Order: sequence, then C-alpha cells, then structure tokens
Amino acid sequence: MNTAIDKKIPFLKKVTEWDEAGNAGEVKFVLGNGQQVIVTESEISPENRYRLMIHGISQKLGDTCAAYSKDSNFADAYKELVELKELLATQDWSRKREGAGRQAMEDLIEALAKLKKQEVDVVRAAVEKADEATRKKWAKNSNVDAEIQAIKKRRADAAKRASSDSIDDIDLGL
Repeated sequence: MNTAIDKKIPFLKKVTEWDEAGNAGEVKFVLGNGQQVIVTESEISPENRYRLMIHGISQKLGDTCAAYSKDSNFADAYKELVELKELLATQDWSRKREGAGRQAMEDLIEALAKLKKQEVDVVRAAVEKADEATRKKWAKNSNVDAEIQAIKKRRADAAKRASSDSIDDIDLGL
C-alpha cells in the first residue's frame, strides 16, 4: 500500500510571457512528461497573427457572456460585451474590478444588502467604491460567504427549474 500522496501532474501547462513593454511575447506549452514547445510572436506569419487576434477577441468577449447564459440575462451580457469592447480600445487588458468577475460582484452586493439590511443601490455604491482587496475581504467573511453560496445555489436551482431538458429528449436510436 502506497502511503505517499501522489501529486497529479497536469497534462498540459501553458505559460505566457511578455517583454517589459507588454508587446512581444511567447507561449510555452509544457506537457506532463516534460516535453515543451515554445511559440514566439516572431515565428507566426502576419496572416496568422491577424487570425489569432480575431480568435482571441472572439474568445475574450465570448467568455464574458458565459456567466449570464444560464439565466438568459441578455441585458447584463450586452453591457459586459460593450464594456469589454471599450476596454480593448485602451491599453488596459482587464478592468480594475475584474478579479472575481461581474457575477461575483453582484452576488457580494446582494449578500451584503441582505445581511446589512440595506437597499441594494446603497450597497452597490459602497462595493463599487471599495478596492478589490476590501471586496475580497468582505466576501471571505464567513456570514457573507455563506450567503453568497446560498445565492449561487438559488440561481442554480432556478436554472434547473427553468430548463426544459428531459431524459426523454435523448434518443439513443435503440
């Protein structure tokens, strides 16, 4: 019997590195067996650099909608898309508040409003004014964390109830 705890080695690890100006860079792909492939920007043709840029835009903006798809929250998804598009026109890669994401911020606001017995708009102003470290500290409070988990569970339960999926919809062709 092996009592040592085996650390699971990831199949693939990706490491992205940039120069000091944030321009030229490379991506290192390291397989679990130690083999690695490094792709530098200069090795990619101009045509494929353009394709990668368009693909990256698609991924970055598409990923931002994922949190809103379960609830079909088109209004917030649209707002996120517009904000991210505007952000990409600047030199910044991510929003200052983008650590935990918009849904996490909304959950924190809802939890604090309930626990502090305050109006959501009052709490929203305070949360948006706070720095990221303060918001993280608030979210780690055991009472706040428990309420956030309850909010997430209610959202997941509502999504399940709203789903029209049925096992009968799956035709195995048998």
